[in-house]
Amino acid sequence: IGFADDACHGTMFSNVDLGQSYTQPGSEWWEMCKKESALTLNDGELFTTRWIRLSGSWPKAYEVMRTLSERHETTFSIQHGYGDICQFGGDIDQTCFTSYKSVEVNEEILSDMGLHYTEGWFVSEDGKKIKRNAFEYLRDHIGYKISADELNAKINGSEVSLSLSLKNYGYGAAFNLVSGFAILDSESKVIYEIKAGDPESWFGSDPDCYENRELLCHEVNAVLPADLLTSGCQIAFYMRNSFGQSARLDNTVEFKDGYNILCKIE
Repeated sequence: IGFADDACHGTMFSNVDLGQSYTQPGSEWWEMCKKESALTLNDGELFTTRWIRLSGSWPKAYEVMRTLSERHETTFSIQHGYGDICQFGGDIDQTCFTSYKSVEVNEEILSDMGLHYTEGWFVSEDGKKIKRNAFEYLRDHIGYKISADELNAKINGSEVSLSLSLKNYGYGAAFNLVSGFAILDSESKVIYEIKAGDPESWFGSDPDCYENRELLCHEVNAVLPADLLTSGCQIAFYMRNSFGQSARLDNTVEFKDGYNILCKIE
């Protein structure tokens, strides 16, 4: 059971009664969502373009960002308040969601709002500082955003103990995924695989108290057979769903055939 939030607007000022007063920040329903939504799959959406124009209530970008964070949204509609304009032959650049591209987002703003981010999100591939906006933040932080921090390995006789620390910068946990480590040969073929970790528990912050915004660190541990770690082999990490679809880490590591390559054995 999850939340289907079809009124993702933050504080709403409207001359039209849309019957959504119970969804206002601070309401009993709102507080229930903050308290319980971390443990469920949740979908959010803006009002349709038609209702936004009729009500005269233009959802503010920062309030939508905070709303999706407080409700740990795992998916967000690109139809409502965005793609639906095509039904009226309108210009998508005139929609509410598109307007968020002109709303600046920086480290100070996100910190003041208690929203998570990586320093690398503000850096281009060639190492230059870049500007970001609310549209991009929503696009990149819906659901989970798992980043690997550090990989440690310890040889103990015929075994190698691995420990990988992870942080989740996204709004929600990584539901319906399995994760683990793999050993790939020099041609990236899998020669060993072992499940490890519990993605559904990889919350960005305290799931029991939203106001505690401290970023959590999660450790994934496994033991690999040392005799398989020969020269040219690669240690990889995977996350995949029951359909076999794989997820990438939010790191600049090689991603091949569903595996995030953590290191190569020289």
